Amino acid sequence: MKEFNLSKIKAAGTTVGDVYVPQTKLLLPFDGTNGATTTSDLSDSNHSFTFSGGVQLTTAQSKFGGSCIYFDGSDDYIYTSDSSSFTVGSSDFTFDFWLKRTSTGTAREGIWGQSNSGGSTLSYFCQFGASGVTDAKLRFGICDTGSTFYYCVSNSAITDTNWRHIAFVKHSGVLTMYIDGTAQTTTASVAFTVKDVSENFNIGRVWHGSYFNGYIDDFRFTNGVARYTSAFTAPTTAHS
Repeated sequence: MKEFNLSKIKAAGTTVGDVYVPQTKLLLPFDGTNGATTTSDLSDSNHSFTFSGGVQLTTAQSKFGGSCIYFDGSDDYIYTSDSSSFTVGSSDFTFDFWLKRTSTGTAREGIWGQSNSGGSTLSYFCQFGASGVTDAKLRFGICDTGSTFYYCVSNSAITDTNWRHIAFVKHSGVLTMYIDGTAQTTTASVAFTVKDVSENFNIGRVWHGSYFNGYIDDFRFTNGVARYTSAFTAPTTAHS
């Protein structure tokens, strides 16, 4: 009987479900037992994450799958080493995930990003609040090769503790933020090459001293594809 290499079928993008399997470079469903301190990247990149500061999976909350990851806002985060998977260059890309705050907070909170100290060592990041930005507003930024930052900011503050679907999309040189499928009006013209840095990719913080307090589920990064180009209905099932 002839054997088939299923990994090659998957790499060719012929699996049932997501046609962008080859471009999906990070897929973290955060499924696991309560208190677990490991997680699996289900993308073909198979990144290995280190848990730091007491961060763990929890079954107390989840959007899909019965569990998610919880960050206490103090020193919790997970990270993986730099990889060519995280280099976006001048291509389209999509970051999308579910987020639930434990409180609206009053201080800046880093959610994720590729950086260890900010400034010239940063490719892109996502956070609540910043200089001149209300603390409960989301801000997404990327850096060009000349170390200039470009941002999009949510229209209104997220002042609830509900699950919210968040997506950041670069499409045809424009950066757009979507919350629950609705495009935010602040966009950025980003028709340039995004800086490629050799820093860790962090979730739960952007860099030291800026930590997220809340839950994240079903985190996905797609490199080379703008999955959303107009208003959409937030996913009702976990990413395939």
